[in-house]
Amino acid sequence: MLGDLSGTVVSTVVLCSVRDQKRVLSEVRRVLRPGGTFVFCEHVAAPNRMAVRLAQRAWASLAWRFDDGCRTGRQTWRAIERAGFASVELDWYRLPGRGLYNPFIAGRAVA
Repeated sequence: MLGDLSGTVVSTVVLCSVRDQKRVLSEVRRVLRPGGTFVFCEHVAAPNRMAVRLAQRAWASLAWRFDDGCRTGRQTWRAIERAGFASVELDWYRLPGRGLYNPFIAGRAVA
């Protein structure tokens, strides 16, 4: 099965809506023992030159009010990369029919 998960933190479409990503990721690192794993799946901002990115920016001012605090234009991958993990691996993907809530990243970061 999954083995020992005592050294694992899982985040699924959470970091788009927290007030302070840096603080949350710092707390994730704090609770993980060395070698522990942070597994994540998050929707993130589209690349800058895509039309959907412009739409995400336009919608962002309303999305957090109407969608449980979601901020569609967050560059969450950068926050994870800067959080001080020993290593970060991530993959980008899209989900059909998710419109402004694409693309997604999924991956793991090791403390």
